[in-house]
Amino acid sequence: MRQENNSSDLCGLFKKCFLKIRYPLLIPALICSAGTLASFKFSCAAEILIIIGVFVLTVSVILKIKLRNFIGFILCIACAFSVKSFENNNRIADNFKDSEISGSFLITELVSRSNYERGQLKVLSVKSGKLESGSKVSFFAKSSFAYSKGDIISGKLIIKNGLNNKYRNYNISNGSLYETFINKDIKRSGRNIIYSSADKAAKYITSLTESYTDKDSSATILGIILGDKTGFTDEFYSNIRHSGISHVMVVSGMHLAIIMGFVRAFTKKFGLNKYLEFIITNGFLLFFMAVCGFTQSVMRAGIMYIILSLSGLLNREGDSINALCLAVMIILIRTPYAVLNISFQLSVLSTLGILYSSNTVSKFIKIKPKPLKALADSALTSVSALLFTLPVVIYQFGEFSVVSVITNLLISYAVTAVLTLMLAVTAISLIPFSGVIVYFLFKILQILADYLNSVINYLGSRSYSFIKCSDKAVAFAAVILLVFLIICAGSKFMFYIKNNSLKSKDEKECRLSLKVS
Repeated sequence: MRQENNSSDLCGLFKKCFLKIRYPLLIPALICSAGTLASFKFSCAAEILIIIGVFVLTVSVILKIKLRNFIGFILCIACAFSVKSFENNNRIADNFKDSEISGSFLITELVSRSNYERGQLKVLSVKSGKLESGSKVSFFAKSSFAYSKGDIISGKLIIKNGLNNKYRNYNISNGSLYETFINKDIKRSGRNIIYSSADKAAKYITSLTESYTDKDSSATILGIILGDKTGFTDEFYSNIRHSGISHVMVVSGMHLAIIMGFVRAFTKKFGLNKYLEFIITNGFLLFFMAVCGFTQSVMRAGIMYIILSLSGLLNREGDSINALCLAVMIILIRTPYAVLNISFQLSVLSTLGILYSSNTVSKFIKIKPKPLKALADSALTSVSALLFTLPVVIYQFGEFSVVSVITNLLISYAVTAVLTLMLAVTAISLIPFSGVIVYFLFKILQILADYLNSVINYLGSRSYSFIKCSDKAVAFAAVILLVFLIICAGSKFMFYIKNNSLKSKDEKECRLSLKVS
């Protein structure tokens, strides 16, 4: 009898710890991320991931747990196999010797610099040479490079190992294990309609913005709307980092929420049914992701949005934290070492911080005047994002911004206005004889961009705007984050107790009134 009680207690503990939680995908996503990071240092990490996943699945089947509660561990196993496959490709790339490859290649990424071009190719077919179709190759070219993103080029390229240089981690995080220099021995043989159309859209927005605003303002506007940092000077980029608003210049959830809200409002005008609206809005989303270059942070935000909109389509209540975790695991299954990408790390952690705090601490902010309530929520959002990303920021950059919260409060509404106006002006510019309206809207955008630049340059250039840190400060930042998590958990518990006490009080009053009657 005692043994049965002990076994039932163990079963209950297992359910509470691993399965019966509000966010069933949170623990699997954390295990996937930690396991993928560990596999970069330890070869046995993928095997440990598989063991954990198989163990949880086995116990779940025995206990007859619902699929939704352990599906995350199925994805853990898939991620582990993806890691093993990628490790095998890494070993092949490490032993790869310079080789001439003849075939066709798709330009999926292209960034122009002052004296060179860099980007990424996808191998479509190989006529001669040892390289698999589908492989990604980073490339460099002279500034006179005559091709565009979406072009399919054919010819001979000297492919080299891309893991023996300073771009190793960046290349691995994008799934690119090889590199090459593109010379004149190639020719354009076709175009990919999706990448080519996305490139034309990006160039149109860039040309339109540069035609109506000055150099500094257009660089800031394009950074916000497209995540394009090519127009930034080294000084301005440094000020962005020191003022703690790097996330503003990366297309993320905030950007997509505003953009897709604009698109959904437009589609609702036509009274479309929810299925057609889903197809149109998500089709536009995928195209916009292509315009921004399918970066890891854009992929995270886009997949998360699709998951939440799909739950709405199926009349299910969507949960943002579970959607975030599912998006992370999908990306890690596709490209395991995306976890090394700094933009991806900061995007995921800041989003998790904002969502977690909004579900806990924000419920206790009881401020009646709406402007003050909005200001308090905005401050809480900035603090949450700062604390969740603090360990990574200190580890990666050796510094952190002390003016981040102030800067975010000063620019948040201006950034929202820039995004909204840029969407409006881009759409209006396609209408014939709309030059006067476009000119007027860009004058407003110029004022907003000048304001943003002034705030960033002033706060980012102050000597007190950031603090240099040693590696030991990472542990201190982790402790601060832990304290914040405890405060959030405590406030959530207090909220739960308060609600339960009010509920029991109402029940007593109801019973008393029934007795009296």
